[in-house]
Amino acid sequence: MPLPALLALILAAALPEPAAVELITVGPGATYWERFGHNAILVRPADGGPAISYNYGIFDFTQQNFLLNFIRGRMSYRLAAFDAEADLADYAAAGRTVVSQRLNLSAPQARRLFEFLEWNRRPANAGYRYDYFLANCSTKVRDALDLALDGALSTEVSGEPTAHTFRDFTNRYAAPVKWMYLGTQLGLGRPTDRPISRWETFFIPDELRRGLEQVVIEGRPLVADTRVLNASTAYPVPAAAPRWTLGFLLAGLAVAVLIGLSGRRPGAQRVLVTSWWIACGLIGLGMLAIWGLTEHTAAYRNENLLIFSPLALLPGLAWIGQPPGARAAAILLALVLVPPAAALALDPTGWLIQYNREWEAFALPIHLVAALACYRMSRTSPVIPR
Repeated sequence: MPLPALLALILAAALPEPAAVELITVGPGATYWERFGHNAILVRPADGGPAISYNYGIFDFTQQNFLLNFIRGRMSYRLAAFDAEADLADYAAAGRTVVSQRLNLSAPQARRLFEFLEWNRRPANAGYRYDYFLANCSTKVRDALDLALDGALSTEVSGEPTAHTFRDFTNRYAAPVKWMYLGTQLGLGRPTDRPISRWETFFIPDELRRGLEQVVIEGRPLVADTRVLNASTAYPVPAAAPRWTLGFLLAGLAVAVLIGLSGRRPGAQRVLVTSWWIACGLIGLGMLAIWGLTEHTAAYRNENLLIFSPLALLPGLAWIGQPPGARAAAILLALVLVPPAAALALDPTGWLIQYNREWEAFALPIHLVAALACYRMSRTSPVIPR
């Protein structure tokens, strides 16, 4: 027998028998990366030793090239084991809800899970490539439980469709942090708008907790009992994904009216419209770079590229100086208005392909008024001889 396999057998034999296995679910916290909640697997050894909390959500800001890897979409997370009582006390002290579910595992299933977690936490095995929706602290726990159950969990729930998307859950949990909601709603692309299965909803810790309560395997409920270890209402989550289309539309109309009224002062109007076009173009370049240069697959094929097109830089730069003539202005502005018109033609409701009706409602009134203002400036501005 190879030496590594022999050592693995020896280490497995040395492990105490697990007396109980619990799924720990922690509610949202104050920091933005805590907004989606968290979960861990708690194992209580039968020999009375301290309970162990296995946590897949460990990352390190100080690791080499952390910022660069974050930008590129190559985030590295790892599994770590902690003293469970201290770990739970820390979450409670932070004002977060903590729920424990004792799992109805057979002795062989509990043993298989314990051995896997101990193997997985070794330095050589602990790291994994993080993905917001497909490989996070919740999906790794889900997959470990499925392994212990010999695939019975995935067999039970993977084929069940839902009416939800990854974006639905993202919007719900990000909504209390407004900048986070705006950023994710702008930056997420079409991959997050497809209907997902019940198995896929388990990327959200609370969905995994709720889902396990409904699972019956081999004639017995998977969850034996549930205890609330710490109750908190400090960081509530909306019951449904918010729909703020009217608010976005009113904000867009307000900016459009401001641009229109500024026509009495042509210099101020030029500053407003060039700032708008340049901002749109830079946002579009950013989204294009994420799609083409990074591994943030959730941001690929983003229809917001049509609303905030990189082509908007053309009028933004053209109207900084002497406005172009009326014919050149018409061509430039057509280049800018064609992409959002295409977005409306492809998906007039902002629902069918990608949910982006809020950004459509905000940007399109400004696009139209800014284009009209630019065209008027080109028609009325005297041509300065070169």
